[in-house]
Amino acid sequence: MNPQRRWTQTDITGLRNQLQQGHPVAEIANRLHRNPEEISSMMWRLRLRLMPAQVSFD
Repeated sequence: MNPQRRWTQTDITGLRNQLQQGHPVAEIANRLHRNPEEISSMMWRLRLRLMPAQVSFD
């Protein structure tokens, strides 16, 4: 298992911007080279929410 990388300010800004643009978590994870669980965890830490169109039940 790979150790988690630290989140940089650039990563956090990218996460915020992509959420505001309506990208789904899986796509954001791919773009930031992280897994969806890391994205969800950081969203929880930052108290960020998904827009309804971003929720996927795949």
